[in-house]
Amino acid sequence: MKRFLLTVMVVAFAISAASAQKRSGFAIYPYVNYQASDIPASASRTLEKKLLSLVTANGLAATESDFVITAIADIVEENVTNTAPAMTVAKVEIEIYLLDNAEKLIVSQKLFSQTGVGRSSEQAVNKAVGSLNVKSVEARRFMENARKKLEEYYAEKQQMVDSVAVAVEPAWFFEENIK
Repeated sequence: MKRFLLTVMVVAFAISAASAQKRSGFAIYPYVNYQASDIPASASRTLEKKLLSLVTANGLAATESDFVITAIADIVEENVTNTAPAMTVAKVEIEIYLLDNAEKLIVSQKLFSQTGVGRSSEQAVNKAVGSLNVKSVEARRFMENARKKLEEYYAEKQQMVDSVAVAVEPAWFFEENIK
């Protein structure tokens, strides 16, 4: 059963990545640097899954790309409740970045504040990261704005390349005719 579900997920991911490249021309690879955040490794894995869900839900997922979506999560506040049994409340800020890796450019960024409650600090942080809703209006708006910024940036860049090519073309033509 697990193999079947894994196979279905991989096929859906591949189809989503292919359709994203056809629709917008931009595909985004999710990446989490496990050492960059001060959250437990299990929460980093959850965060990586959330980023994958975010790009897949918006039709932009890829297995490799010049565009990377990454996140850094920081534990802002941790409190232990005065209840029996004692519970830990963790407030986590998740900063999501969309990067153009080829141009070394931050395209867009968004801060999400999440809160989680658990019996241990690790469990509370995991629940906070897991509560990130990738289908929320805020997350969709972030992805739409990022897509628009990418399209505008590359349209502007294409105009600049075209104008340079037009300006340089007579020089190439002239050099060929001299020989």
